[in-house]
Amino acid sequence: HFLQYSVVGLPSLCSDRDPYINIVQHDIDGILVENTYQAWKSEIVKCLNDRNRLSQMGQAAKQTVFSKHLMSHHGDSYCAIFEDLVRTEI
Repeated sequence: HFLQYSVVGLPSLCSDRDPYINIVQHDIDGILVENTYQAWKSEIVKCLNDRNRLSQMGQAAKQTVFSKHLMSHHGDSYCAIFEDLVRTEI
């Protein structure tokens, strides 16, 4: 959900697990939360009390998506995959 929310400037709270730990920069463009009930509860309360933090992270996340995660940045890789799929050996 990080990429989908970020593209419209919404901040994300994500479990500190794959795939998020490889994409989200904690406290910069999103929040990585330890995967426990108490950690999630604490982080949600913290977020509810700091709208400026969330707004800044949402905008940073949007910039991250546009600069690193658009398909146009990976077009050559996708084309190579599709070419391999349709290529027939004679």
